[in-house]
Amino acid sequence: MPRQEWLATTWIGKTVRNSAGETLGKIDELIIDPSSGRISLAILSLGGLMGIGDKLFAVPWNALTLASGRDYVLLDVDKNVLSRAPSFERSHWPDVTDTAWRTRVYSHYGYPESAMVPDRPIVVHREHRTPRKEMSVLATLFLVLVLIGLLGFAYLVTTRGWDQAKAELSGSLHGVTYAMKETTGDAALTAKVKTALSLNRRVPATAIDVDSHDGVVTLRGEVGDDQTRASAESIAGNTPGVREVHNHLFVASPGNR
Repeated sequence: MPRQEWLATTWIGKTVRNSAGETLGKIDELIIDPSSGRISLAILSLGGLMGIGDKLFAVPWNALTLASGRDYVLLDVDKNVLSRAPSFERSHWPDVTDTAWRTRVYSHYGYPESAMVPDRPIVVHREHRTPRKEMSVLATLFLVLVLIGLLGFAYLVTTRGWDQAKAELSGSLHGVTYAMKETTGDAALTAKVKTALSLNRRVPATAIDVDSHDGVVTLRGEVGDDQTRASAESIAGNTPGVREVHNHLFVASPGNR
């Protein structure tokens, strides 16, 4: 039987259930062991289920099963076992490399920390491209920009003094760094919401545009009915990291379909 591969985005946001059909929560994050390159732990968010607040639970990766054709991940444990598992607040993550903490997590679920899961890798496809001549143009442009920056800084030092020039440069760099972090976070959240929408067969994910800014997600596009519109809003709102959803989806009239 050929090995089946899954993209990492297939797991993020997936609903987690046990063999009794009870919903336990959903996958919030994945922890990768840098020494082996394998996923070692999944971080579960219960979302207030079982009377527990918004705590996160670490689960051994080899305790989870994703069967083809199902829209959920199987964690074959009782709710009470999960409720007593090692947990932490979203704002206070533990040191996931700490041996004692990891051993406690694995022992709670009855797995040795050294256990590995064969034939279930998570892969990220990358395109291998041959370097082109355009790279030399980019390198030249970078050097020109650096030279312009140095000349500008020298001008500031000459006209305003060293301390003032250093303060202005520091402020500019801080602003650029903050903007880059915001842009990266927004892009990651947009990707999470799009993935969550695509996992629901009743929602036409390709017809929905998703924009994110500082935790606020905006949905735009055309859907077939009010139920689909409401489902898309609910899925987006339940995606980790989303604070608010602006639903600008409109329902197409029969004549426009």
